[in-house]
Amino acid sequence: MLFSAQLPPELVLTILSHLPLQSLHTLRRLSREWLSWFDANQSYIYQHAALKHAFIPSENTLLKNAVLASKHLLPDDSAVNEWRTFCQLRFSLEAKWAGIGHPSWKELSADHRDVHRIKVDEEIGIVITTHKDGGINVRDIHTDEVLWALPRTYVQQYAHCEYEKGFLIWNRGDSKEVWRLASQYESSPSPPDELQQLISFTINRYMPTSKGHFKPWAILNPPESGRAFRFVYPTLLVANMNMAWLFDVERCELVKTISDIQRLVSGSFLGTINYVELSERYAFVCGSFAFRIFDRSSGALVHSITQEDIASEASRKQGVTFHRHQDPPHGEAVTMLPLDFHLGTGELETVDELEFVGVHVDSKGTAVVIMLSDSRLLVISDINRFLEGNKQLGDNGLAMQINFYCPTHEPLRLPPRGVYLAVEHGKVGVITNFGIFLITLDSSLHGLTDRDIPISGENSIIASPMSHSPTVVPLPLSHIKACRLLPFSGWAPLSAVSCLQMTARKMLFAWSHHYSSQNPKIILGDSPDSDTIIGYNGDGDRILVNMIDLQAVFADLEFFDQIEEAEGGSVIMQLLDGAAETTVSMVDFSPS
Repeated sequence: MLFSAQLPPELVLTILSHLPLQSLHTLRRLSREWLSWFDANQSYIYQHAALKHAFIPSENTLLKNAVLASKHLLPDDSAVNEWRTFCQLRFSLEAKWAGIGHPSWKELSADHRDVHRIKVDEEIGIVITTHKDGGINVRDIHTDEVLWALPRTYVQQYAHCEYEKGFLIWNRGDSKEVWRLASQYESSPSPPDELQQLISFTINRYMPTSKGHFKPWAILNPPESGRAFRFVYPTLLVANMNMAWLFDVERCELVKTISDIQRLVSGSFLGTINYVELSERYAFVCGSFAFRIFDRSSGALVHSITQEDIASEASRKQGVTFHRHQDPPHGEAVTMLPLDFHLGTGELETVDELEFVGVHVDSKGTAVVIMLSDSRLLVISDINRFLEGNKQLGDNGLAMQINFYCPTHEPLRLPPRGVYLAVEHGKVGVITNFGIFLITLDSSLHGLTDRDIPISGENSIIASPMSHSPTVVPLPLSHIKACRLLPFSGWAPLSAVSCLQMTARKMLFAWSHHYSSQNPKIILGDSPDSDTIIGYNGDGDRILVNMIDLQAVFADLEFFDQIEEAEGGSVIMQLLDGAAETTVSMVDFSPS
């Protein structure tokens, strides 16, 4: 007998409104009677499912408004006419990011194989790249067609760029050059200089107007030369060794100066500036010796985290270590390999002195993720509560360390190294010299796991919403999931990744695909040669490498940054053509 026949329909619908999509999917397939019941009440059931999974803010949300608000999360060609389809697409996207499913992959910028930095606007449909030999290209994200470009003679080599809300910024000497999408252009309060106007006039004579067309906006001049800069609309943060400046890019104004960021705190200086980041309230600075947080309004130093804080036993215990399994056989298709974990990070081998090399804030401005030089992450789940509390790592339930353990054959193990970090929509992208990893900070947020049941250390990834285990995680991020992205592997090409970007549906990184498909081969020679070093090939095996060949081929890369002097021996390298060529690899997690 149908369960609903024994209860009033209103009560059955109320019960169903508290069930997750996984349970609804099972119940719908239970019998023909249940299928008919679901079909007859589809709008009510799945609208409330969307609310339970936090896909909509209110039960009064109309479907058309839900689709419009989630446009950046849905496939470009999707026609969503019912709540069930809406829930399926949203849930599928979250599941793919967490390692359940198979994203697609393609290569961009194949005709410009020297990509340095990447920026992407998925809503408009453009990918922006700067290049090792100079220049900027703006491409259609779907067709890879070049829509607009600036020549190598105008944009310097290895230019860093920032982009958000239609503003494109890159370094021109000690200045910051700002351009704006032509489709969003208004009168600039600080007219472009003559050089900008000249190049714009010249380029626009030969390039038709398109969605990727930019026009010059302004030149911003910090009082002193800057080392690092970051743009989070509408604010540009520029920092050098001892000063930081905040610019309002839209108004072309310097709005705040933060002085003496290098000051001695608890016996430690900040050190070399590696990265900077912004949230609505704070400015973050990663240094070689410390990580510091400054109040944007007052410029005051709010908090400093040192190497000693990271190495403390309390901090290491408040964390997890994800295990990287040995690579399974794989081809060109993208595979998501779930990772198990154990509690604590333990004592880790570091390359050099531990440095803070990267930091990003999630789109809500609460979670802060810091990358360390040995590939560890420090995650502060709520930066506001952390700073309002005792600020002690491992003692407040708000901060945890994440380590990626990479088993290799001793004693040839390569030290772990953090390469690049990205944070977007509660997802963390991590590139180390051992792999590309994806982390979902809270898998319960959209119902992948049950919020009342923390994940276990024995099955941390593909746990069903109702799974039970005697081992739970007493951590601030008790529903964290992680997986590894294949086939992108090989310590040499991973170490050379120069950029990583994430959107709501995509991950893009500057990658030498040609190198990854065929590791360089080493052939030992017979003639003695004392001018050699010990390095590692693409598989992590220790080898002897001729110094002259090494300098000639890998001069611009850091493939062999861990070396030892060697006596005697000889080697002839079979060089791999295009080993240093980099294009854009785009992994698409869009639901299908």
